[in-house]
Amino acid sequence: MSSTVVLIGNVATEIQRYDYKRADGEILTKIRFLLAIDQRVKERPDGSTAPPDWIPVEVWGATARAVVEWNRKGSKLAVTGRIQGEFYQPEGAEKATLQIAVVAETVEFLTPKPKDSNGAGAEPSGTAAPSEAKAVVRR
Repeated sequence: MSSTVVLIGNVATEIQRYDYKRADGEILTKIRFLLAIDQRVKERPDGSTAPPDWIPVEVWGATARAVVEWNRKGSKLAVTGRIQGEFYQPEGAEKATLQIAVVAETVEFLTPKPKDSNGAGAEPSGTAAPSEAKAVVRR
């Protein structure tokens, strides 16, 4: 069995990029960020505002490179993926803690492209178009 989740929210942190060199020389890219998802009920019974849910997201490969090239903190994304949980025990810690993240399989970009000085949508440089990765641009 596997899990499938679909999330729509805003990138809440700076996107962290990690590049790993494989034995065959290929560079494998991973990115991590928190996705802030507004709760369905925005106001609590006591009148206070409900905070968003903070979901850790991990993206790999060409999709990761497209996401980091086209998006930044505040960008709105739709993420489809699976839940992954791992136990992690830092050296010297008494016991392990469970770390959970959504590993993205597809990412849709929902924020309009920033405009350049001529009023046209800015194009990223140096990467494949997001449609060649598993990212979809809806701007």
